[in-house]
Amino acid sequence: MCLRLVLVQLLLLIVANAALTTTQLAQPGCVRKCGELESIPYPFGTEADCYLNENFFINCSNTDNNTPIPFLWHSNIRVTNISMEGRLQVQSYVSTNCYDDKGNNTNSTSSLDMGQSTISDTQNKFTVIGCDSLGIIGGTIGEKNYSAGCISSCDKLEDVTNGSCSGFGCCRIDIPKGLKGIAVVASSIYEHKKVFQFNPCSYAFVIEGSRFNFSSSNLSATITETVPTAVDWAITGQGKCEEARNNQSYACKENSDCYEPDDQSAGGYLCKCKDGYQRNPYISNDCRGLGLGFVMMLVVVSWIYFILRNRRLIKLKEKFFQQNGGFLLQTQLSKRNGTCDTARIFGAEELKKATNNFDEKRIIGKGGYGTVYKGFLIDSNLVAIKKSKIVDQSQIEQFINEVTVLSQINHRNVVKLLGCCLETEVPLLVYEYVTNGTLFEHIHNNDNAPTIPWETRLRIAAENAGVLSYLHSAAATPIIHRDVKSSNILLDDNFTTKVSDFGASKLVPMDVTQLSTMVQGTLGYLDPEYLHTSQQGSSKR
Repeated sequence: MCLRLVLVQLLLLIVANAALTTTQLAQPGCVRKCGELESIPYPFGTEADCYLNENFFINCSNTDNNTPIPFLWHSNIRVTNISMEGRLQVQSYVSTNCYDDKGNNTNSTSSLDMGQSTISDTQNKFTVIGCDSLGIIGGTIGEKNYSAGCISSCDKLEDVTNGSCSGFGCCRIDIPKGLKGIAVVASSIYEHKKVFQFNPCSYAFVIEGSRFNFSSSNLSATITETVPTAVDWAITGQGKCEEARNNQSYACKENSDCYEPDDQSAGGYLCKCKDGYQRNPYISNDCRGLGLGFVMMLVVVSWIYFILRNRRLIKLKEKFFQQNGGFLLQTQLSKRNGTCDTARIFGAEELKKATNNFDEKRIIGKGGYGTVYKGFLIDSNLVAIKKSKIVDQSQIEQFINEVTVLSQINHRNVVKLLGCCLETEVPLLVYEYVTNGTLFEHIHNNDNAPTIPWETRLRIAAENAGVLSYLHSAAATPIIHRDVKSSNILLDDNFTTKVSDFGASKLVPMDVTQLSTMVQGTLGYLDPEYLHTSQQGSSKR
């Protein structure tokens, strides 16, 4: 639960930091949204002291069903999106001209007056729909009057191509730069008499080009009352940037720059946070450096990653520990609590660190059952760590018994088993480190062989025979090594014998004479009677 709570808190911190760097904020204490308008960033606002001037007033009015709708000023112009890059999306009305089967005409004209704002010439298209239709748009550009239009016609529905406004059922023209105060009229040339059966109406409107795809169904269906239209806005009345900087009402605040966008036809200027800063350039001290926030997010994400990774590793270690008989070993060791010969259960990280992450340079031996690494424990003790190749899951109980019994063998001629690690996929065995290599290396290396006198060789043989006799006959539970050979006999600095590698050994209870498991690994010394009969010779004495 604690880990889950920490993760939730970290995720909330990331979300909060992300919101801090990306949200377009209103003035403190001001309404930030209205109905479906998700963000009302300053210089726009809905209340006194929440907007820069009257040009940026958003009238958030409730409808009959108490759903708030954002209108620009006190007009009927509905605002659906506000971009800090100097663009508004509003709903403008569609001009219609329709006829019924008796030739009666109903029509409506539309207009859109955005004050100092202009109709975006880069985002919108003037569009006319109908097979007997004429659309006209008028407005002003500076001090000049402007008017233009296009004709759309067709004789039959089959003349129309879906997706095309080339003049058959749909025509489209560009909007000039700087157009304000527009009026749109839709009309018919022949009162739709020739095409009434499939097209009784003409429509004309200004729409964002990307928001409309013409279809032949538009000729017979009723077009929506309003369409999305893009409008350019800017800070006006103070001149361009150079002049505005000297104005007392200059809108760009600390850590922000003034600019005049190339695709902007509204005139005036806009503000943006300097490179490396983000948020609202129109609010004092709101442009903030992204570096600290980014570092914070990076730290938080790293924390979450490491926590989740460590949690997975812990679960994996627990799985391997249980799979490798860890609980059984703990139970058996607890019965011997307080004795000096109790095997130690090592952690995976401790042995990983001891071998420098099982560096190949630390390898001191390889065999049929695994690889042996030289390791340095935290207490600076030198050990040999054997990493098995594979473990038979059906033999886990016997493996644990072997670890328990072998760790109790305190014979000067047996390599001491110090403990094991069960948190890895295959168990790791930890032995005392024997410094002088193997007998095989000494007797088969021409440089080393002459240095061992016969007396020493005889002592090594006698010590080896003595320890085998001890294992077979004197140990509390007899142990048959089953893989005695010169490469498994280690020597210390005094050439004292240390029998090692009990990977193929079997524990033999005193009352059991028959063994079903045959010799494994490379064949070395084995009692001849055991080799031929699979019976322990000492049991017949």
